[in-house]
Formats: sequence, structure tokens, C-alpha cells
Amino acid sequence: MGRPGPLRSDPVDRPGGDVADRGARGRRGRGGHAVSRSVHGVRRRVPALVATAALAVGVVLAPATLPSGLATLPHAAAAPQAPADCQPGELIAEEGWAPAAIGRAAANDVATGAGVRVAVVDSGVRPDFPHLVGAVEPGRDVVALDPADSTGTADTFGHGSAVATIIAGRPVEGSALVGIARDATIVPVRVYYEDDTDAAEQAGTDPQPGRIAQGIREASQLDVDIIVVAMSTIQETPDLAVAVDEATAAGSLVVASMGNVENADADPTRPRYPAALPGVLAVGAYDEGFAEVNAYRGAHADVGGPGVGILATGRSGGDCRMGTAAAATSWATAHVAGVAALVAQAHPDETPAQWAYRITATAARSVPEERSDLVGWGLVQAADAIAFVDDGSARGPVSDAVPALPSPPVVTEPVTITAYPDRWATARSTLGWWALGAAVVVAGSLIVARTPRGRGPAS
Repeated sequence: MGRPGPLRSDPVDRPGGDVADRGARGRRGRGGHAVSRSVHGVRRRVPALVATAALAVGVVLAPATLPSGLATLPHAAAAPQAPADCQPGELIAEEGWAPAAIGRAAANDVATGAGVRVAVVDSGVRPDFPHLVGAVEPGRDVVALDPADSTGTADTFGHGSAVATIIAGRPVEGSALVGIARDATIVPVRVYYEDDTDAAEQAGTDPQPGRIAQGIREASQLDVDIIVVAMSTIQETPDLAVAVDEATAAGSLVVASMGNVENADADPTRPRYPAALPGVLAVGAYDEGFAEVNAYRGAHADVGGPGVGILATGRSGGDCRMGTAAAATSWATAHVAGVAALVAQAHPDETPAQWAYRITATAARSVPEERSDLVGWGLVQAADAIAFVDDGSARGPVSDAVPALPSPPVVTEPVTITAYPDRWATARSTLGWWALGAAVVVAGSLIVARTPRGRGPAS
């Protein structure tokens, strides 16, 4: 199959440069609905949450800047430098457009992620960052080259910590940054230390497809509900497929990014993994104004999330506005993972496939039956996903759990022309006879007037 292909992960503060793609092309990915198999016999640990009323939420979108993008590298994105507006200890008081667009406030009236465990397979997560204090428990370090940490709670690159705050960031006074599932527990699984620099590659601390697979497998052994993989590779390895299958069988929903197109020579229709694998909820990105962000695309795209102008934690631990230069499917993936955590809390007895179906069926889109190869079935809607009732009547994606209701038959009635009584028929008939009589009189008068009179006798 060739050497492992490049992974893509979003830089935390700003993008790095492009590097030529050195990996082998992955084989063609799956088509159709991402969650194609139901999983039975799933264990659940979270107390059931009963919603007493259905929720409704509108899509509120406002203008913003363009997103920060990914760089195409042999394994991940180039190591970024922190921009001037992401300073240690900085607090940002404006939350931006994303929370209202996905209906976070209405959803949090019903669920906050309490009791739900979310594994972040990434660069690690810093539990000492202000928004993550009390949100992180020890996880795993798959790289196993950091003598100071074996629990995934170090993060020199910062990407994993940013993803974690979007999902489960705790409130901090003076900051508008609050996670979608603010009471969920983050379990870090560290699969790389730095982006794909030469030094990181030589040290063996760069992202690699085998480590992503190992990270997913180990995450599924940590009794988690949601596994977030905000990176991708062109290489479809057997290990990745097996890891996803094991995670799904263990009751975990894998949420992964479609990947961003930075290199002009890249084929945007080339499948990227693990997003293109069966059982994975594949996420594209939206800009403000309900605009789809240019990224990798395909029939495996399931749903979209906000990926531009996103408030998260920067590398220094302070608040930072992510996605201000190009697309960022990592941040979109974090949003969808946060919504998945709310759904898992509200419906603990359902399978990962059922959680995913709630999310795709209720996503905001202009035409219910139409999906996009960029963002799947539309912009994720948190409150609607929680309140959804799968009774087979939803238009759009097909449920694996409930047969779709048959469409009402189209009945073609024969065309029947009914003659109604003419109320003016008698009047028109009488008027016609009067007109005929008048015409006869007039004609007779004309004849008499034109007849020559006789002359008298000659004298």
C-alpha cells in the first residue's frame, strides 16, 4: 500500500506552510451514510436524562472573518507561532457566532455533558489551563517518549487543548469561552508531540497513522462515550479500520474531521481517514452566513460544524480566536463532538449509530432530502438532536434503527368537467327573440320606404 500518507491537524494559533504530499493515495472510501451499522449490547454508565418538552432552535448566523487553515504535511500541520492577540492569561468577552448557530444555550437547558467521557486523540491536553481545570482526567501517551508524562496531560503543540476547550471548557469569570458540553470529562490520548517538523520526525514524535489507530484503540479501552480525531491521513490502513470497529463495538462514537485543502495541487475528492471509514461521523466546516468551507469532500461527509472565528484556548492557555485565515475542520469536529456528548447524556441507552443519526437527521439544511459532499446533511443543531424522535418520518438520512415510513401515494384523479346551470339562459333567450322581432320591424320599414309610389293621370 506504500508508505503512510500525511496526516492533517489544524494549527492552534495560525497555519504553517505547505509541504508536498509524500504518502501513497488511500483507496476509495465508503459512500452513503457514515453510520451504516447499528451496534447492539452497548454498555452505558450515564444516568438517563428525561426531557419533558421538545426543543426548537433556529440557526442564527452573523458575519465574521475567514478561518485558519491546515497545511498539507507528511504527517500533520506545521508548527505554528502564536499570533499577537493570543496572549497568556487573555480573556475574550465575546463568544462569537458559533454557540448561537448550533443552539448551545437551548441544549444546555436539557444537557451539559455531565457523566459523559470524551477522548481527545491528539497532541495531549493541559489540565492546568484555566478552562480545563477540573475537566481532565489522566489518559494515555501512545508516543511514550516523554519521561515527564505518560498520561497524555502534557501538550507542547496546543492543538488537543484547544479542541478540548471547545468541547468541555469550564466557565471562567471574564471570558465568554464555555464548552458545548461544559460538564463532560476529557480523557486525553496523546499521539504526537509536535507537528511534522524535521526535528519531530527524526525524534519520532510527529503524528503517524499507526499511532492514530493505536490512540483510537486505547481510547475505546478507557470507557469513553465519544472519541474525537481532529486530524486525517490519505492512508487507509487496516489498523485504522480495526480500531474504529473496536471502538464502535465498545459503545464509542468516533467523530473525525474531513480535512482541509491547503495545497492547490491536492485532490479534494481523495478520501481521508479515519473520517472515510464506516462507523465514523465525518465532519466538514461552516463559515458564518451558513457558508460551506472549502475542504476535502465526498459521499462520506455526514455533518458540518462551525470552523471559522472560533473561541478556544491558545497554546499559552489564554483565550484565542481560532480560524481567522483559512478553513479549520478541526474546530468544526470539536463542535460536533461536543453536541455528541450532549446527545449521549440525554440518551444513554442508544447506540453510537443512533447518536450519529440524531445529529445528521436534525442538522440545518435548506432542502431536507439533499446533502452536500462538503458538510453532509447540514449544520449541527444541538437542541434539535436531543429532542429528536426517530419514528421513521424524518426526511433525509436513513435510520438504521427504525424503518422509514412509506411516502404517501400520489393519486391521479380523472379529469371531470361538471356543467353548472346557466342562470342567465332564459334572459339571453328572451333578449334574443326581442332582438329578432326588432330586426324584422326595421327591415319591413326599410322595404316600405324604398317602394316607388304610383303617378297620377296625365293632363
